[in-house]
Amino acid sequence: MSGLALARRKNRWQAVLLASLLLGLSLLPALGEFKVGLVLDRGGKDDKSFNSSAYEGATRARNKLGIQLKYVEAPDDNAFEPMLRAFALRDFDLIIGIGFGQKEAIQKIAAQ
Repeated sequence: MSGLALARRKNRWQAVLLASLLLGLSLLPALGEFKVGLVLDRGGKDDKSFNSSAYEGATRARNKLGIQLKYVEAPDDNAFEPMLRAFALRDFDLIIGIGFGQKEAIQKIAAQ
Protein backbone atom coordinates (compact mmCIF):
# COMPACT_ATOMS: atom_id res chain seq x y z
CA MET A 1 0.00 0.00 0.00
CA SER A 2 1.37 3.38 -0.97
CA GLY A 3 2.11 6.17 1.48
CA LEU A 4 -0.77 8.22 0.08
CA ALA A 5 -3.24 5.36 0.58
CA LEU A 6 -2.06 4.90 4.17
CA ALA A 7 -2.44 8.62 4.86
CA ARG A 8 -5.99 8.57 3.48
CA ARG A 9 -6.90 5.55 5.60
CA LYS A 10 -5.45 7.24 8.69
CA ASN A 11 -7.42 10.41 7.99
CA ARG A 12 -10.63 8.38 7.59
CA TRP A 13 -10.12 6.72 10.98
CA GLN A 14 -9.50 10.07 12.60
CA ALA A 15 -12.60 11.52 10.98
CA VAL A 16 -14.75 8.61 12.18
CA LEU A 17 -13.42 8.94 15.70
CA LEU A 18 -13.90 12.70 15.76
CA ALA A 19 -17.45 12.34 14.36
CA SER A 20 -18.25 9.81 17.09
CA LEU A 21 -16.97 12.16 19.74
CA LEU A 22 -18.92 15.09 18.33
CA LEU A 23 -22.10 13.03 18.21
CA GLY A 24 -21.58 11.96 21.81
CA LEU A 25 -20.97 15.53 22.88
CA SER A 26 -24.08 16.76 21.09
CA LEU A 27 -26.24 14.26 22.96
CA LEU A 28 -25.26 15.61 26.37
CA PRO A 29 -27.87 17.95 27.85
CA ALA A 30 -25.39 19.93 29.93
CA LEU A 31 -21.76 19.79 29.03
CA GLY A 32 -19.74 18.81 32.02
CA GLU A 33 -16.55 16.90 31.58
CA PHE A 34 -17.03 14.38 28.78
CA LYS A 35 -15.06 11.22 29.56
CA VAL A 36 -13.83 9.04 26.72
CA GLY A 37 -12.24 5.63 27.24
CA LEU A 38 -10.18 4.22 24.38
CA VAL A 39 -9.23 0.53 24.38
CA LEU A 40 -6.49 -0.05 21.83
CA ASP A 41 -5.87 -3.43 20.25
CA ARG A 42 -2.57 -5.28 20.49
CA GLY A 43 0.20 -3.22 18.95
CA GLY A 44 -0.68 -0.13 20.95
CA LYS A 45 -0.73 3.54 20.08
CA ASP A 46 2.54 3.40 18.17
CA ASP A 47 1.63 0.61 15.72
CA LYS A 48 1.57 2.99 12.70
CA SER A 49 -1.84 1.57 11.79
CA PHE A 50 -5.40 1.80 13.09
CA ASN A 51 -4.41 2.05 16.77
CA SER A 52 -2.15 5.01 15.99
CA SER A 53 -4.91 6.69 13.99
CA ALA A 54 -7.48 6.19 16.73
CA TYR A 55 -5.10 7.47 19.39
CA GLU A 56 -4.18 10.51 17.31
CA GLY A 57 -7.84 11.30 16.64
CA ALA A 58 -8.76 10.95 20.31
CA THR A 59 -5.83 13.12 21.32
CA ARG A 60 -6.92 15.73 18.80
CA ALA A 61 -10.43 15.65 20.32
CA ARG A 62 -8.93 16.09 23.78
CA ASN A 63 -6.95 19.11 22.62
CA LYS A 64 -9.70 20.73 20.52
CA LEU A 65 -12.85 19.74 22.41
CA GLY A 66 -11.56 19.48 25.95
CA ILE A 67 -12.66 15.90 26.55
CA GLN A 68 -11.11 13.83 29.31
CA LEU A 69 -9.26 11.00 27.55
CA LYS A 70 -8.05 7.80 29.12
CA TYR A 71 -6.56 5.08 26.94
CA VAL A 72 -5.33 1.57 27.61
CA GLU A 73 -3.40 -0.85 25.43
CA ALA A 74 -4.55 -4.46 25.49
CA PRO A 75 -1.67 -6.93 25.76
CA ASP A 76 -3.86 -9.77 24.44
CA ASP A 77 -7.47 -10.63 23.53
CA ASN A 78 -8.29 -11.67 27.11
CA ALA A 79 -7.72 -8.10 28.30
CA PHE A 80 -10.49 -6.49 26.22
CA GLU A 81 -13.43 -7.35 28.43
CA PRO A 82 -11.95 -6.25 31.78
CA MET A 83 -10.62 -3.02 30.24
CA LEU A 84 -14.00 -2.17 28.68
CA ARG A 85 -15.78 -3.06 31.93
CA ALA A 86 -13.45 -0.82 33.94
CA PHE A 87 -14.43 2.17 31.81
CA ALA A 88 -18.13 1.28 32.08
CA LEU A 89 -17.93 0.98 35.87
CA ARG A 90 -16.30 4.42 36.03
CA ASP A 91 -19.24 5.90 34.06
CA PHE A 92 -17.30 6.97 30.98
CA ASP A 93 -19.57 8.76 28.51
CA LEU A 94 -18.09 7.11 25.43
CA ILE A 95 -16.06 3.90 25.31
CA ILE A 96 -14.31 3.06 22.05
CA GLY A 97 -12.87 -0.38 21.33
CA ILE A 98 -10.41 -0.40 18.43
CA GLY A 99 -10.21 -3.51 16.28
CA PHE A 100 -12.71 -6.15 15.24
CA GLY A 101 -11.29 -8.50 17.88
CA GLN A 102 -13.18 -6.52 20.55
CA LYS A 103 -16.62 -7.12 19.02
CA GLU A 104 -17.73 -9.86 21.42
CA ALA A 105 -16.38 -8.08 24.51
CA ILE A 106 -18.12 -4.84 23.50
CA GLN A 107 -21.41 -6.63 22.91
CA LYS A 108 -21.17 -8.40 26.26
CA ILE A 109 -20.35 -5.24 28.25
CA ALA A 110 -22.96 -3.14 26.39
CA ALA A 111 -25.68 -5.65 27.28
CA GLN A 112 -24.98 -5.37 31.01
